[in-house]
Amino acid sequence: MDVLIFLERYFLLFMVYAIGGWCIEEVHCSIIEKKIVDRGFLIGPICPIYGFGGLAMTIFLTKFINSPVTVFCMGVIICAVIEYFTSYIMEKVFNARWWDYSNEKLNLNGRVCLKTLIPFGLFGLLLIYLLNPLVFKIIDKLPLSALHIVTIAVAGVTFLDILVSMSVIWQVTDRAKKITEEHPKDNTNEITAKVKEELKQSMAGSRLVDAFPNFSTKIKEIATRTAQRSKEAVSKGKAKVSEKTKRIKKN
Repeated sequence: MDVLIFLERYFLLFMVYAIGGWCIEEVHCSIIEKKIVDRGFLIGPICPIYGFGGLAMTIFLTKFINSPVTVFCMGVIICAVIEYFTSYIMEKVFNARWWDYSNEKLNLNGRVCLKTLIPFGLFGLLLIYLLNPLVFKIIDKLPLSALHIVTIAVAGVTFLDILVSMSVIWQVTDRAKKITEEHPKDNTNEITAKVKEELKQSMAGSRLVDAFPNFSTKIKEIATRTAQRSKEAVSKGKAKVSEKTKRIKKN
C-alpha cells in the first residue's frame, strides 16, 4: 500500500474517533448538567485524546485480534498511559488540570481511575471487532482523488482549530500573569474574574469558558501558581540584593 494512502487512512480513522469521542462527551455531560454543554478542548467538535486512543488501540491491538481478553487488558493499559501523560503534559504546559479523579476510588495521582478505564477496555473490544472494519470499509470505498481532498480539507480545518484554541489557552496564562503583576494585592478570585471577563470578549474565549463548567477553577489555579512564582521571584531578587549589599559592606 502506498505510504501516503496509508497515512491518510489512519488520519481519517483518528478523526472519526476524535469526533466520536466529542459526541460521547457531549451527550454524557449534557445529561449530567441537564442542558446542552459544548464540550471539547478545541473549538470544533473534536476530542483529540479519543483520536489518539483509537489510533493507539488500532496499531497495538490488531495483532491480538484472536484474543479478546488480551485486547481488553491492553486497551485498558494503553488508555491509562495516554490519559495519564496527557493530563501531566497539559498541567505542565498550562499550569492547570483539565480533569481530576482525586475524589474517585482507585485513582493514580488524580489523573486516571479504574472507573473510566474499564469502559475503555470495552471500547477496545468494540473498536477492534466492529468499528475499525466498518470505518476502513467506508474509507476504502472513496476514490483516491476524494480521499486526498477529504484528508487535506479535514487536516487544514483541524490545524487551524488547534492554532486558534491554543492561542486562547495561552491567553489565560498570559493574562493571569500580567494581571497578577499589575495587581499583586488582588486575590485569586479577583484575578480569575478579570481573566474570565477578558476571555468572554472573544468568540473562541467565550466558547472555551462555556465548554468547561469548572473553567474558573482552572484560571484560579493558573493565577495562584503565577502569583506564587512572582512572589518567589521577588524573594529571590531581594535575597540577591541583600547578599550583594553584605558583600559590599564587608569589602
